[in-house]
Amino acid sequence: TSVYTQRIHGHLAGDTANTTVFDLYYEPRNDIDFRVIRWAISGDGSVTQLGETETIHQGIADRTGYVDADSDEAANNRWNRKTAPEGYRFLEHGVWYTLNNEAEDKVRTIAEGIIEADGSTVFNLYFIATELPLTLNTTQGGWYPAGVDLSKSYLAGKVVTLPGGSNVRRSGYTLAGWTTRATVTVNGGDVTVTDPSVKGQLAKDLLQVLEGLDDGSFYAAGGSFTMPSTATTLYAIWSPRNDISYTIEYWKHTGADTLVLADVITVTNGETDINASVTDEQVKTYEHYQRTSSVTVAATSASTTAGTYNEVTNAPVTVDADGHSTLALKLYYEAQNVTYYVDWFLFTDNSTAERSIRLYQREERSAKVDSTVAATQADKDLSIIGYQFDADFAYPGHKSTLSIDQLAEHDALELYFTALDQTLTLVVGTSGGARWTGTDYGTQTVKAGKLDTLPGTAYVERLGYTFLGWSTDSRANVSTGQDNIDKAQAILATEGITFFSASAVGGLDFEMPSNNLTLYAVWQPNTNTKYVVYQRRVTSKGKLLFEVKEEHTA
Repeated sequence: TSVYTQRIHGHLAGDTANTTVFDLYYEPRNDIDFRVIRWAISGDGSVTQLGETETIHQGIADRTGYVDADSDEAANNRWNRKTAPEGYRFLEHGVWYTLNNEAEDKVRTIAEGIIEADGSTVFNLYFIATELPLTLNTTQGGWYPAGVDLSKSYLAGKVVTLPGGSNVRRSGYTLAGWTTRATVTVNGGDVTVTDPSVKGQLAKDLLQVLEGLDDGSFYAAGGSFTMPSTATTLYAIWSPRNDISYTIEYWKHTGADTLVLADVITVTNGETDINASVTDEQVKTYEHYQRTSSVTVAATSASTTAGTYNEVTNAPVTVDADGHSTLALKLYYEAQNVTYYVDWFLFTDNSTAERSIRLYQREERSAKVDSTVAATQADKDLSIIGYQFDADFAYPGHKSTLSIDQLAEHDALELYFTALDQTLTLVVGTSGGARWTGTDYGTQTVKAGKLDTLPGTAYVERLGYTFLGWSTDSRANVSTGQDNIDKAQAILATEGITFFSASAVGGLDFEMPSNNLTLYAVWQPNTNTKYVVYQRRVTSKGKLLFEVKEEHTA
């Protein structure tokens, strides 16, 4: 409150007592330099300078200066340099703080003190990191275990280990990393990373863009992240898995109008929500089936519902909550026509199948493969003289096949007709003592087609005649002499006359026709029959005198 007046001049005359005093006063300068350094103590205990060292040119020398004032008042040596950056708080003047380092160094803020006139004063201000929220947005994923959200607050500068795939899961995807970007330009358009449409190929493209940025906005899953001095949200970035299994089904539309699953293959390299396609190598071929884009089933069966079924050769690999794909690509094949036969067989029991069964007639038909075909009533009613249809025919290695459920190429319906009884009449003859030498086989009942042996030379005889065989021609049966010879030769020489030779080994091989039959023994006079000519002379008295005996054959 005192006022001091400077006196720098005065009159010295008469001052013999040497009492004159000149007082010179010096006021503190107000342009003294001093420095302020601001330090940030991060969450991991490291200390870094905030910005450049600030030099203030308005200090009042030798007075106490303050840099933690509420406002700048240069006239009072007060300045405000205590305003903390976001995420930090000011460490008050004189307060010691132990750093989180191995040496446990201590620092304290010096925010006030005498401003030395020589400009050597330095004020060190410390700012301690505060906890800020780090929000982890799992986008389309979820925490594992469920509900265990790892979002929490960290000190600015704190090095945080980000969650990996064991902490955050998304069905069908792998956690690739985290980004601070809520929106990313992908393929020329802005993509919001939390949008549910970010899946499949778009998810792959988004990841590729983020990995190519050099602005520090993308962090690997399970990697390190330094907490900034602001509240931060990180967004999970997902990559579609490329080991998803899906199936390709191969369906046959059979000739029976049913759908049959012919084959299934499993493909193990599907990518989640990315289209899978049937490759040329995966297309199968089936004999007598033609691949088609759709099939129409008219009938409803236990295994097939009526309707049109369309081929699925390209579709996204979708997954369920457990990461299993429900995708089944489908290929359809239409049944084509195949050739089959209707065979009519004749049967007469002749001891062996080869001798008992013979093909009477074959008819070629066509129908769709795997369809059901059956013999028609007309097939069963086919008229074959001497035989009748047997629906229940069975013989070792053979039986009636009147229907086929799954038709294949060259299958055959088999209809068997069994032989009826026929009458066989054998006429030995009535001339020259022709007769049976033992059992009379004149009339027999024989099945059509029956293979048998006709009676041979041991069973018939006619004196002076040789048995040649049996014939449907009766001319050489009762004739004699030269007439008989001519007729027998005519039978042997004439085509179209049924003749069974007696010279066959073991007798006469014979097959009964499909009708009643009469056969006549064919005889031929022996050419070596002996006879004797006697030439005698008769005397006048009537006496016979033997004279010549001659032997001849005829």
